[in-house]
Amino acid sequence: MKKILLNNYKAFFEDFPIPEPEENDVVVKTQYSFISTGTEGANFIKPKLEEIIKSSTKDKNLQDYLDLAKKGIKNPKKSLKFIFNNTKEYFDLKFNKKNELKKNLKEEILDNENKLESEPYKFGFALGYSCAGQVIKVGRKVNEFKVGDLVACGGAGQASHAEYVAVKKNLCVKVPEGCPPEFAATATLGSICMQAVRRSEVQIGENVGIIGIGLLGLITHEIIKNTGANIYGFDPDEKRVENLKENFDGFLTSDILELSNIINSQTNNKGLDTIIVAAANKSKPILNEIFKLCRRKAKVVVLGDILFNFDRQDFYLKELDLLISTSYGPGRYDKSYEQNGLDYPYEYVRWTLNRNLQSYLKLAADKKINYTNIIEKKIKFEEIQSFYNEKQFLNNKGVLVEYNFEGKTDKVNVNKNFKNKIQTTNNYIHCGLGAYSQSMLIPLFENNNYFISGLVASNHLLAKDFLNQKKIDNIYSNLSDAISNTKCDFVSIANKHNLHSEQLAKCIDQNIPAFVEKPVGITWEDLIKLESKINSVNELPYIHINFNRRYSKIANKLKSAIVRNGEPLKIDYNVSVKSLDKASWQLDPDIGGGRNLGEAVHMYDFCSFLTNDSEVLSSEVISFDNKLDYKSFNKENFSVIIKYSDGSVANLNYYSCKSSQIPKEIIEVSFGNQTFTLNNFLTLNMSNDDGVKDIFKNETIEKGHKESIEIFLKNLNSKNNKNFEQAIKTTKLALYINDKINNDNRL
Repeated sequence: MKKILLNNYKAFFEDFPIPEPEENDVVVKTQYSFISTGTEGANFIKPKLEEIIKSSTKDKNLQDYLDLAKKGIKNPKKSLKFIFNNTKEYFDLKFNKKNELKKNLKEEILDNENKLESEPYKFGFALGYSCAGQVIKVGRKVNEFKVGDLVACGGAGQASHAEYVAVKKNLCVKVPEGCPPEFAATATLGSICMQAVRRSEVQIGENVGIIGIGLLGLITHEIIKNTGANIYGFDPDEKRVENLKENFDGFLTSDILELSNIINSQTNNKGLDTIIVAAANKSKPILNEIFKLCRRKAKVVVLGDILFNFDRQDFYLKELDLLISTSYGPGRYDKSYEQNGLDYPYEYVRWTLNRNLQSYLKLAADKKINYTNIIEKKIKFEEIQSFYNEKQFLNNKGVLVEYNFEGKTDKVNVNKNFKNKIQTTNNYIHCGLGAYSQSMLIPLFENNNYFISGLVASNHLLAKDFLNQKKIDNIYSNLSDAISNTKCDFVSIANKHNLHSEQLAKCIDQNIPAFVEKPVGITWEDLIKLESKINSVNELPYIHINFNRRYSKIANKLKSAIVRNGEPLKIDYNVSVKSLDKASWQLDPDIGGGRNLGEAVHMYDFCSFLTNDSEVLSSEVISFDNKLDYKSFNKENFSVIIKYSDGSVANLNYYSCKSSQIPKEIIEVSFGNQTFTLNNFLTLNMSNDDGVKDIFKNETIEKGHKESIEIFLKNLNSKNNKNFEQAIKTTKLALYINDKINNDNRL
C-alpha cells in the first residue's frame, strides 16, 4: 500500500505493508480523505535562508546569556572568564562567519534533498488527518465495529492520506445512513468546529461572530446556522467574501468597520454575545479589534492559531470570557482515551471527541451542511504528490482525495530489492525494530552469518537508516504473512511484550524454531493459550527464551565456584534502575506488562539458575505504597523473597529510587561462611575469613547476549526444550509476583 509522506518540504509516496491492528485499532481501506490546505500546506512553505540563520544565531545568543546568568549568580569571577572566552566566538558568528554559515546551510539542504532521492527507505511525516472508508480488520478489544462497516476516521498520524490506515477506535465512528462517504471524510474538521461551537454555548437568537471564514470558519458557520443564532462573519480576503456571500447564512464582509457598524445597528449598540475566532494569524495581534465587537460579559472562543497579545482595558471593563477550543473535543491528547480506548461517562461528559464526530455526521446525513464551498476541488490519490509539490493547495481551502483500487493487487509486504546484497542460505524472520534489536540482536545474528529475510514491524521508517544500511528487503505487518512468503531457518521475536506469546504460538503451529526475547507472556491468559497450543502439537520446534544472564561467562564462573555440600544459598540480588517515563509502553500493563514482567523476570531466572533450577516453594512481595500522582510507582519499587526446594532463599530488591552512581546489578551469593559478589556482570570476587579474592573480571559489562545467541544457533535443530520448560515456570512465578504487586484479592 502507498502513503504520502513529507520530508524537506517535499511530498513523496512510500510503500508500507497493510497495517495489522493493535488491540484497540480499526484498519480501514480508504475511500476518501480530505486535505485542509491551510494546515497541511504550511508544511511546504520554506523559510528564507536568512530567517534560518537569524534563528540559529538567536538560539546560540540566548543560550550564551542563560549560561552567563547562571555563572554570574554562582561565581562572578567565572562569569568574567566566560565573557572573555565567548566574546570572540560571538563576534565571529555575528560578523565574519555569516557568509560561511549561509554556504553551509545551502550545502546541507542540497545534501538532504539528494539523500532523500537516493535512499530506498525514505523517512517522512504522514500527511492528513481526516478520512473515510471501509473496515477490513479490527483489534481484539474492538467491539464497536465489524468488517464491512463504513467509518469516518480522525487523528494526525492515523487517518492519513494512505490507501489503508490503522486508527484507534475512539477516533473512529460509523457513517450514518444518508451521509455520503465523501462528506464523511471531512468529519475530523467538523468535530474541531463542533467543539468550538459547544465551548461557545450558543443559544437560539443570540448574535454570533465568526472571524476568519477559511475552511474551519466555513464549517463553523454551517453548524451554527442550525442553532437559530444570528451570524456575523468577517474575513479580510475580499475576493473570498464575494464568492461565499451567496451561500452564507447571515452577514458577511471583508470590511471590519462595516462589520462593526452593522453589529451596532442590529444589536442596539450592545455588541455580539459570542465570537468564534477561526482565523490563523501569527503576524499581528487581532484580539483587541475582536473585543471591541463584544457586548459586556460576552464569550470569545479561540479556534485558530493566533497571537495572544491584547490590551487589558476592553477585556477587563467588559468582563469577557476568553476560551480555548482544543481540537476535536474531550478525550483529545488523553492517552487513556485515544490510545487505550477508554470512554468518558456519557452522563458526565456528554460531548466527547467521538460523540462530536457522530454529531457532525448526523448533520451531514440530515443534509444540514452545505458542502458547496467546503469541498472546492477533487483529486485522485495518485495526483496528491504533484498537488503538494506544485503548491496547487494555494488555490483551494478544502480538497477531497479519491481512492481507486480497481486493477490493484494488495501486497502484504514492502520489497526494496537491494542491489549488491549478501546472498546467503542462512535466513531468519525478525519481529520488532526497537533499539535492542538494532544494537544487539540483529548485529549478533549477522556476526553468526544469519541475515534477515523478512522483518515484521509496525513503523519501520523510524529506523530507515538502519534498514538501508543492513539492506533489509522485505517488511511485513504480521508474522503470518512473513512466514507464508519468506524462507527462514527460525523466527526471532523481539517486539512489544504483549505480542510475544501469540507470535510464539504461530511458530509452534508452523514447526519453526523460535528465539524469543523475554517475557514469554504478560498475562495468565497468554500462558494458558500458549500451553494449550503446546499440548495440541505432537512435537515442539526448538524454542529458546533469551534469559541471557545465565549464559554469560562470568555467571558460569560464579556457578562453578559454588561448591556446596547440600547447603542452601542465600542470594541477595540488588537492582538499581532509572525510573521510566510515566507514558512508557513498558509500564503499560496491556502492552509492556510493567517492570516486573519486563525485566525482573531476568533476575528470577538468574536466581533459579544459581539453585540448579530448583522448584519454587513460595514467594513474598513488599512494595512501596502507591503514589496518587504516579500509579506505577510501586511497580518500579519492590522486594521479593523466594524459597526454593533445595532450601535456598533469594531476595530481590528492585528499586528506581537509588542513586544513578550505584551499579545497576549487584548479586551476593552466600553459603558456608563465604560470599561471592558479582558486580554488574563486570567483576566477580569471593570473601571469607581470609579476606577478599578476585576470581574474574570482564573488560566491559557482558551479560551473555552473545553466548545466548550462539547456544540457540548451535541447538537450532534440537528438540531438547528443557530450558523452555524452565522459562515457562519462571514466567509463571513473575505473573504470580505481579498479582501480589497489584494487590490481587485472590491471593
